Amino acid sequence: MENFVEFECLPTCSVVDQASLTIDHTNYLVLLSELGALHVYAYLHPEGFKLFQEIKIKAAYSLVIVEIPGGPFIVVSIRSPPGIVVLRAHVQGIQPFRLLD
Repeated sequence: MENFVEFECLPTCSVVDQASLTIDHTNYLVLLSELGALHVYAYLHPEGFKLFQEIKIKAAYSLVIVEIPGGPFIVVSIRSPPGIVVLRAHVQGIQPFRLLD
């Protein structure tokens, strides 16, 4: 593949967990940092991964992507107070690949 970078350095530090998900035809990388942030990177060809969104979440230590009929959800486990944070992945705007349907 042209312009493909097998290994890429991203500016997120102290990553404790990661997951990936695909919405429509876009790949996302979700990184959970012990410094209190959840970073969502979108893969844009040919540029590579670009920061899509940053969400502040304190005392987080793990994450999982849950795919259900209502859409994909990101579930983050937190230490203090003990519990979870559930985030729903939304798709906004026009989905160009669906225009052909």
